[in-house]
Amino acid sequence: MEVSVTMQATSGPGAVGVAPGVEVSGVSKTFRTSAGDVVALTDIDLEVRQGSFVSLVGPSGCGKSTLLRIVAGLETSSGGSTLVAGTPVDGPRRDFGMVFQQPVLLPWLTIFRNVMLPADVARDRSPQARKRAEDLLELVGLDGFQHRYPRELSGGMQQRAALVRALMSRPSLLLMDEPFGALDALTRETMNSELLRIWSETGATTLFVTHSISEAVFLSDVVVVLSGRPGTILDQVQIDLPRPRTFDVMDSPEASRLTNRIRGHLHARGAVG
Repeated sequence: MEVSVTMQATSGPGAVGVAPGVEVSGVSKTFRTSAGDVVALTDIDLEVRQGSFVSLVGPSGCGKSTLLRIVAGLETSSGGSTLVAGTPVDGPRRDFGMVFQQPVLLPWLTIFRNVMLPADVARDRSPQARKRAEDLLELVGLDGFQHRYPRELSGGMQQRAALVRALMSRPSLLLMDEPFGALDALTRETMNSELLRIWSETGATTLFVTHSISEAVFLSDVVVVLSGRPGTILDQVQIDLPRPRTFDVMDSPEASRLTNRIRGHLHARGAVG
């Protein structure tokens, strides 16, 4: 089954009429294993508008992270094509930023040196690179922790540092794979608010994987609902809640309606994200 999905944000950085940031056409993925072939994704057609915030939700094992890795160039598809800003994705690119569930900070480096890694890889030792790192750390509230080591920071603070590292290369595309899944509920809410603030200031096209329906609704312009394996697109839910958003908006009738629409798809298939 082939489903065409067009993401069109109605407000904020990803407004209607903006060119596509990501175009996925007919993408499928099959893993070869000793026990036989495992079809993870089939016939995925997806268009994400430049500057928009799009979340992927679905049951465990439905291929959300696999699709994200294909867009990131970390995984090859078995069929179909993936374009970012009109250019085929054939591997990781410097203009992509990736944030994983775990911060993946190097424990022997300070927070500042961890954040500077993209500049170090690019051999950019300019004062401008240092200034960008300092500015981003200030943006996420870590300007007083530059010389601390990861073990000296909480999980939420470490994830902020990982986000700053991803933003150092001024990514046109930010890919986030359940980045707040390991955090406690209060820290997660704080990080969601921080992420929206940073997104609004940077304007990076963002593709976000989560198991949390409420998180997806709060953050997104569009929520894409995937079926169980093999993953196909069941629905694309336009989130027309006003921006800027606070958590009070989640108590509104419209937020409840959107949440229930998404949950209904997952209930019907025996899994709730």
